[in-house]
Amino acid sequence: MVFSCPFPDTVRRHIWDTGTRLNLDGYDGVEFIYSTDAPAAFSGITIYLRSGGGWFAASLPVGDGTIRHWVARADFTQQEHPEGWDKISGLRISPWSAARGSGAIRLHAITPRQAAVALARPGEQSSPQPQERNFGIQAADWLGHQFDRMGVPYAMLSDADITDSDIPERYRALILPYHPNISAPALRRLQNFAGGGGKLYIAYNANRELAELMGVQTGTFLPGQAHEYHAMGFVPKPEWRGPMQVFQGIPPNLLTIKPAGRDTKVLAWWLDDRGRRQDQAACLQSPRGAWFSHILSTDDDAAQRRMLAALLDESVPGLFADAARHLLHDIDTELKSMTPAADTGAAHDELRQLQTRARELLDGQRPDEAWDAAELLQKAIARHALAEIDNSGMQGIWVGTEMLTGNLGTMADGLARAGFSDIFLQATREAESPGAFTAIAAQHRINIHLWYICWNLDGMPADELDRLQTAGRLQQSAEGGTTHWLCPTQRANQMLELQRLMKLASQPEIAGIHLDYIRYPDAQHCFCPSCRKAFEEETDQRIEAWPATVLTGPSSERFLEWRAQQITDFVAEFSRQARLHHPNLKLSAAVFPLYPACRLEQGQDWGRWLADSLLDFVCPMNYTSNTGEFSAWFRAQTELPGARGRVIPGIGAASDHSRLSPSAIVKQILAANNIDNTGFVIYKLTHGLNRVLLPAMHNARRHQIADDD
Repeated sequence: MVFSCPFPDTVRRHIWDTGTRLNLDGYDGVEFIYSTDAPAAFSGITIYLRSGGGWFAASLPVGDGTIRHWVARADFTQQEHPEGWDKISGLRISPWSAARGSGAIRLHAITPRQAAVALARPGEQSSPQPQERNFGIQAADWLGHQFDRMGVPYAMLSDADITDSDIPERYRALILPYHPNISAPALRRLQNFAGGGGKLYIAYNANRELAELMGVQTGTFLPGQAHEYHAMGFVPKPEWRGPMQVFQGIPPNLLTIKPAGRDTKVLAWWLDDRGRRQDQAACLQSPRGAWFSHILSTDDDAAQRRMLAALLDESVPGLFADAARHLLHDIDTELKSMTPAADTGAAHDELRQLQTRARELLDGQRPDEAWDAAELLQKAIARHALAEIDNSGMQGIWVGTEMLTGNLGTMADGLARAGFSDIFLQATREAESPGAFTAIAAQHRINIHLWYICWNLDGMPADELDRLQTAGRLQQSAEGGTTHWLCPTQRANQMLELQRLMKLASQPEIAGIHLDYIRYPDAQHCFCPSCRKAFEEETDQRIEAWPATVLTGPSSERFLEWRAQQITDFVAEFSRQARLHHPNLKLSAAVFPLYPACRLEQGQDWGRWLADSLLDFVCPMNYTSNTGEFSAWFRAQTELPGARGRVIPGIGAASDHSRLSPSAIVKQILAANNIDNTGFVIYKLTHGLNRVLLPAMHNARRHQIADDD
C-alpha cells in the first residue's frame, strides 16, 4: 500500500483507514515493514489497529531506506476501549509533517510475531516505591530500545504476566532489568520457567532464593565509585563473541555477587578507570542464565548490544547472527544516504571493500568476525562523512561529571584533536567545578562553559530533601504532590541559585555559564502556597478554588504569563549580575525545541530571552533521529526575532529521545550548516562516542588540514 502525503502549510497530518482482519491473540507484537521516499517531509507516523469501538495505537519512526520496526503488544496505547487483540478489524495510518513539502509512505508488510526473548517491566507489586518503579520501567524500556536496534522481537511482560500464570515456553530468555521485590508466586513461576529450560538474566537483585536457583551468592550493597567500577571487563574465552569491555558511565550501585554453584563462572569483572581488575564480579554466568551486580547502563550502547547478542545467543541460537545481519542492513542504509562528495574516489573504494568483506564473513557463517568488520566499516563511514563538515561555527559537546575519571589530559587531547572548540562541562549542585579539567582544556584552547542544572534536585541526599520539603521550598503539582525541584518563585531559592551561579562565574579560565533545567518540570507545576500567595498579590485578587481557577478557569491565561515571568525574571537577574562582575563571559541555556509551546508548558520563554539579550545564545535540545524534523525545528528557531546567529542546535547523539550513529550525527550537522552556520553542540560525551566518533572526527580533521596544505 502506498500513501501520498502532500503537506502544504495548513496540513499537519493525513489519515487513511482501511479494513483488515487480524487475530493477534497469542502473539507478542507486530512487525511493521515500510519505507518513505522523502523522510525529511515526515516527523513520524502513528499507526492504529481498530478493535471494536476502540483502537490500539503506536508510533513508528521515519528514516532512510526500508525500516523494520517492532512494536510489542505492551507498547501499544489504548484509545476508546478496544475490545481485544483477537478482534482487529481495521488499520489507520496517520503520517505527521516535519516541514512543508510532500512525500509518500509505502507499507510493505504487517506481520504478527511471537518472540523468544521477554523483558519484565516492573509494576506496583514488584516495585512498590514509585521512584524505584519508574527507574525499573526506564531500565526495561532501554533494553527494549536495544533489541529494536538489533532487530530482535521481544515481549514486554507485566507483574501479572509473571505472577498469575505460567510463563510461556516459547520464551527462551527472560530478562529482569530491575525487580527489587520478587513475590512468592512470581518466584515459583520463575523457578518453573528455569526448570523447563528457559534462561533468566537478572540485574541488581537481592532475592536469595532466586540467587540460589541461579547458582549465585549475593552479598552486600556497595555505593557507586566512579574510579573503581568504570567498566565491565570480560574474561577472555575462545567462545565469547561479545566485547571485551562495556563502559558503565554513571557509577553504578552494586549488590556484590559470587559463584555459589560448581557450574557458575565469572563472565566479567569490574575494571577501574585505569583498566585494572577489581575484586568484585560484574556478571556471573551459569547453566540457568546470567546475573549482573548492577543495573545496566545506557552509556556504551553499541558495545552493550553486542554483549546482549552474545549472551542471549546461548538461549536463542542464531540471535547473534541475526543481530549482525541487522547491523549490516543498517550500515548499508547509511552508505546509501551518504552525500556524493563523501562517497567518491578512494573513499568509495575503501567503503565498498569493507562492506563486501563484512558480507562475505556473515555469509560464511562467521558472524563474530562479520561484526568486527561492520564496526570497522562504521568508523570509516563516519571518517569520510565528517570530512564534509564546515568547521567555521561552534563545535561543542556536553560533558557530564561521570566522564571526568581516568586520565583527564588524554580526554582533553582527544576532544581537541577531534576539533571541538567548546565544552559544556557539568558542575555540581554545590557549584563545584572540575577545576583540574578546566585548566587542562584551557591548555588545548578549548572554551569551557560551566553547565549548571537549576532547580532540579535529583540525586540530593534524602535528609536534605526532607529539610527543604519541611520548609515548604519544593514545588507542588496540581494534585498537591511534592516534586524534587526548588520553587523558582521563592526568594530563598532564587538567592541560593544565584549565589551558586555567581560562584561558578568567578572560576578562572572559563568562557561562559550554561543554564540547564531553567524552567518548570511541566504544565502541572508549581502550585505551592508560595506561588498562590505571590500570584494573588500580583493580580490583586483572592482565589478560592486553587488551583482549578488558574488551571482551566478564568485566570488560567494570566497565570501562564505570570509563571513564565518568574523564570524570565530569574534569568534577567542572573544576566545583570554576571555581566556586571564578569562582562566577558558568554551566557547561554539549554532549552526545549518547540517555542512558544515550551513557554506555556514549561514556562520557558527563551525567545524573549534572546530578543531582550538576556543571553548570548541558546542551545535548543533538538533531540530526534529524524533529520527532517531536526531541520524543521532549527529553521523555525532561527526565524524568531533576534535569533539569527544566536541559536546553536543541540544534537541528541546519546539522549533519552534519540541515539545516533556517527553518520546520523553528521547528517544533522550538515543540515544545520545549510540553515544557519552557527555550529552544533552534541549531547553528550559517552564512552561509546569517545571510542568511535572522536577518532573519526580526528582523522577527518587531519585529512582536511592535509588537503588545505
